[in-house]
Amino acid sequence: MRTAGALAEPRPVEDLEVERLAPVVARWAYAAGARYEDWRFGGRAAAVAELEHWVRRPGSELAVRRWRVCFDEGRPVGGVSFLPGDDLVRARRADLLALAGRPDAAARRERLGAVRLLFAAVAPEDMYLSRIAVEPEHRGRGLGRRLVHEVVKAARSEGCP
Repeated sequence: MRTAGALAEPRPVEDLEVERLAPVVARWAYAAGARYEDWRFGGRAAAVAELEHWVRRPGSELAVRRWRVCFDEGRPVGGVSFLPGDDLVRARRADLLALAGRPDAAARRERLGAVRLLFAAVAPEDMYLSRIAVEPEHRGRGLGRRLVHEVVKAARSEGCP
């Protein structure tokens, strides 16, 4: 078995990788928040299908370009999504508008209003870790720790407290 030390360091997703990584990132985003995503979208099938679109939207909280990904011989094996607090507000607004534009938005109006109550406020100067995922066969070897360290490093470079 390989150790996390043998894996490439987490890195941003490049433009040419977005389409290839979108299904992987959508799966990770779903797995990291399955109960919430099921509630938000009305079940697993709808959630996974919608997340496939959301990760491709540059303005989404879950956009592929917001992720740092670790690769093992070219295969994505773990990733973390994070963004500054001021970007989080804009991203969540864009995601809420995307939800409101769905054909079933009227039936979901109460849920849409409740979404903002589910999460604590994030200060504009803070860094927000949105999602983290590690493929099952790579768990237990420090990859999650390495991904969290990537968020801390980014937060420090942005001057976050």
